[in-house]
Amino acid sequence: MPILSYGYLLTYRTCIEGTISFELFGEKRVEDLPIDPQLGIAFPLKGENTPTIHTVQYQKKGEKIKKNLEFKINSEDDVIDLCDLIKK
Repeated sequence: MPILSYGYLLTYRTCIEGTISFELFGEKRVEDLPIDPQLGIAFPLKGENTPTIHTVQYQKKGEKIKKNLEFKINSEDDVIDLCDLIKK
């Protein structure tokens, strides 16, 4: 099994409450928002330090609409703040 590198999606502040949905290694997952900034959610890179685009869906608490969001993990241990992505 190859060694994988990971980057992390997290929230440094409480900018959103709800859920985030995504698929990793063929497994569909749903996590609560906000994301614990000490743990984050690990997303793999396709190769060692190969920038990789991931797609997630998030749903704000009390809303019915799920919104798609793409983000890029550029290198191992890269940290992406979901709050910054949502503001764009």
